Amino acid sequence: MRIANKVVEKFKLKDDEAFAEIFYSYRDIIFVLAKEKLRNVDDANDCVQEIFQKLYLNIGQYDVPRNSFNAWFMQLANNHIIDYYRKRKKEKYILDENYVSNCNYEESKMSVIEELEDVLNKVEYTILVYHIVYDLTFIEIADLMNMNRETVRRTYHKSIATAREYVERIRDNER
Repeated sequence: MRIANKVVEKFKLKDDEAFAEIFYSYRDIIFVLAKEKLRNVDDANDCVQEIFQKLYLNIGQYDVPRNSFNAWFMQLANNHIIDYYRKRKKEKYILDENYVSNCNYEESKMSVIEELEDVLNKVEYTILVYHIVYDLTFIEIADLMNMNRETVRRTYHKSIATAREYVERIRDNER
């Protein structure tokens, strides 16, 4: 799923056909990512719509020669999905006082992963989320982020080590 730079350039000029080509190229993968994270088809559909609105409004920020459109857009989508998840999580907590007691393993895992966003740098956190949440291979992540596969693997393992240290520090502070 690679979009040619000339299509992106046309889209930057608000060409509707270029936007349609991008939309039809990416909508399914964005939906799958949103559904995987949000665990709700309606939320995933809402999120996908918001992501493409955000793309339409922010395409001017994309620098064609410097970045891969695929990596830039997937990062925009991932960030939006995480923000959407946090917003929905807070709404659920406010609306349902039993939310925490009914929290399942997946939500607990996501809570820990979200805490790591403040501990890890942006690249480490993104690789960790892509691998753990989206279950992407190191090769897929490397392609997505325009990085070397071995660099992705090393960064992931460094992120896991940093996460372990963080959890141990928290455990020690709770004693």
